[in-house]
Amino acid sequence: MARRQTIGVRSENCTGCQLCKLACSFIKTSSFSLSHSYIQITRLGTAEQYEVSFTPECDRCGFCVNYCGFDAIARSGPSPAPAGRLQSATGGLDLGD
Repeated sequence: MARRQTIGVRSENCTGCQLCKLACSFIKTSSFSLSHSYIQITRLGTAEQYEVSFTPECDRCGFCVNYCGFDAIARSGPSPAPAGRLQSATGGLDLGD
């Protein structure tokens, strides 16, 4: 049986660049379209703070993780993240490998 992992979110690391959204839309629809991504990035107020979440359509492929250069989206699993830093997005998304 395959190990199960989750995709976690560190929203405090998100810069709002949206590269993860472009990668997601490309792998799912073969086009670069922010509106076709299964990732949502919401700006919080007027500060440069963002909240990252996943839509219910997300199938936990983990492709977005490869394009987040700020560790705002990361795989978690066997090696735990520092305490209090990594929060599972939408209750944790299983990622089988």
